[in-house]
Amino acid sequence: MKLRYEDAANVVRRAVLMAACVLLGHSAGFAQTLTASANPSSGAAGVHTSYLTGSGFPAGAITGATVHFGATCAAPALASAPVTQVASIGPLRRFQFLIPASLAPGSYKAWVSGTAGTTAFNTLDRRSCSSITATASVQGTASLGAAIAGAAVTLVDFNGNVRTGTTASDGSFAFSTGGLTPPFLVKVVTATDSDEFPAGTTLYSVSTVLNPSQRINVHVLTDLMVRSFYAAQGIDVADAFVSPTGNNAPPSPSAVRALANLVIPAVQLWLNNAGVEATGDAPTGDAINLISTPFVAYPPGVTPPGGLDAVLHQIVSEEVNADGSVEEITIAGGGITEVINPEYQNGLITLNTTTTNASGGGSAGTFFGLALTSDIEPTVNGINALVSAFTGVLNTKQTSLTVADILPYYHPDFLQDGMNAQQAAQAEVDDSDELAGVTITGEVVGILSLNNGVAHVVVGFVLTNGTETESGYDEFYVKEAGGTWLLYGNQRVSDVGVTVQARRSQGGAGAATGTFVFAGASAPVNTVNTVTVAGPVNNPGFNIWSGAASQALIKGAQHVENGQVSDEWFLLSSPLGNTIAEVAAKVPVGSTFNFTLTTNGLGTPLYSDQSNAITTEIIQFNGLPASSSATRLPEVLGSTKTYNFTLPSTYPIAGVFLFGHAIANNQLCNFGATGPLTLDMVNHTGSGSIAIPINLNYCGVAGAITFVSVFLEVEGVNGEISIVQLGYPY
Repeated sequence: MKLRYEDAANVVRRAVLMAACVLLGHSAGFAQTLTASANPSSGAAGVHTSYLTGSGFPAGAITGATVHFGATCAAPALASAPVTQVASIGPLRRFQFLIPASLAPGSYKAWVSGTAGTTAFNTLDRRSCSSITATASVQGTASLGAAIAGAAVTLVDFNGNVRTGTTASDGSFAFSTGGLTPPFLVKVVTATDSDEFPAGTTLYSVSTVLNPSQRINVHVLTDLMVRSFYAAQGIDVADAFVSPTGNNAPPSPSAVRALANLVIPAVQLWLNNAGVEATGDAPTGDAINLISTPFVAYPPGVTPPGGLDAVLHQIVSEEVNADGSVEEITIAGGGITEVINPEYQNGLITLNTTTTNASGGGSAGTFFGLALTSDIEPTVNGINALVSAFTGVLNTKQTSLTVADILPYYHPDFLQDGMNAQQAAQAEVDDSDELAGVTITGEVVGILSLNNGVAHVVVGFVLTNGTETESGYDEFYVKEAGGTWLLYGNQRVSDVGVTVQARRSQGGAGAATGTFVFAGASAPVNTVNTVTVAGPVNNPGFNIWSGAASQALIKGAQHVENGQVSDEWFLLSSPLGNTIAEVAAKVPVGSTFNFTLTTNGLGTPLYSDQSNAITTEIIQFNGLPASSSATRLPEVLGSTKTYNFTLPSTYPIAGVFLFGHAIANNQLCNFGATGPLTLDMVNHTGSGSIAIPINLNYCGVAGAITFVSVFLEVEGVNGEISIVQLGYPY
């Protein structure tokens, strides 16, 4: 009995020991305990390292350890950081990590996970966390198309306080900015050569928000923004960096946004080719901010597959004047070269661009913008308030828009191309069917002139309809009245303008193919009698109007739209040449043309207009039938035609438009495409359909149609225009 008792006792003892071993085994996996706080307990995000210390970790070498950060000691983690070193101090383990750059300033709980030997652990299983505080910091990446390594980098705040450091091998840098006041300026001075950029190259950048924690990248495009801001005011950026107060103060966030909106269109071709959508605003979705969005700077000798660094990789050179302003920037790739030549005067920034291909074709454009200094920002804010209120009404009312809804936003003395406020508001209402499902946002991106309370502004618009987004620019005149800005109009009795067009005529439209200046005018019926164009007046000696310096425009058919009838005039110049150089020699971008009008009781006004960007790229409709019964007018009236066409490749495209007009009884009505166009931007082709009307009853014009023209017009981001006109019958 005793032996049996001892056997039973042994069995019980063994069972207890096994249970204890199992219990201890489980305990070893979940018994980690961290100290109450990290050491040090605070540090700048992306700048400082800290440690988590704890005990109870499984035996064996620790691998794959990661520190996680949350608002509380519970998932989900807001950020994570790899452990860079694990130290053993008796029974304790100490985990070193860099406080993640993505952490906003504030207090967090931190825990650690990983593997010890073959046993996984996570201190969160026991809700064991350490407290840590992330403080303000600025991080960034410096690139010249290759990471700028080992360069001296300096940050200066609004009060002149300085932080210094050195860029890492990947071009990254970081500063603790606790106690500093934004906005910040950042300067990088290279230590070694990088292709055409010698050692000692200096690049500047600036903060995009008034926040001590943010990202500030540094590259040639940010350098262009900062140098342009100061150069437009006659200030050397180097002097401003030493003492960034008073007149030397850095640009505000809204001024930086305006600078970005000036630079982005100038390099849009390269952004498109690299698959980059850029914005001057905060990055959203796929749109990046050139200054504040993280990017990878690839090492020297490695060609980036795409993204922002691919664009920077194609910037061949930047030449800087002795006064700190930019003289010239050259970008090259894919057989295309672009040169940007900035000009600065009295607060105005002008970016002149020329893009050429191997055959001499290409485009040339000019971009204008003001350096938005503190004294002009209230004006911009006031005009933006008008834009926001006006677009807000359009977004709310959409197809139910009435004249009464928007008339309060027009100045009592409004006059735009012969239309008063009531007529202009009615025209907006007549087009309100296009507002269905559309949301419009707008913001001032440039001021071309500001005199006696009247501003000539450029407004950038974004139209969103479901998943489709379209952006563009328009010019407006506004006037301040009692502290409120209102639409004022250009104060002209007629619309006049010139555009440089790369133009092709197909079918019965004539044989005009090449690059021309197109002069046009439009006025309310029976207001204007004759229109004469002269110019370019600032480049005399080139008589482009059939060998003369000026010529009368041809009066065409009256234009009928929404019940309003306008008289129309038009004229094509002599051909300007086949290359950008030939065209620009005769009509430089921004050339001035004068229009003299004779009117019915309104005097003899003289108006001016400036020419747009230049392109020599000719586009065309493809696969057209030869002249036959299929091209006779009676055979196409009332039918829907599908057209295939080419697209330009040497300039970034802002819009592609397929439309037409028909003439009956010397009156003209427009008609548009039947649906969205199919565009292949990679292969530079497209297609679309258009319904040709059988008569003009839809616009109130009687009689048989005698002529139809179908147009394809491509407009570039820089203002280029390529157009093809197909005429029926042909």
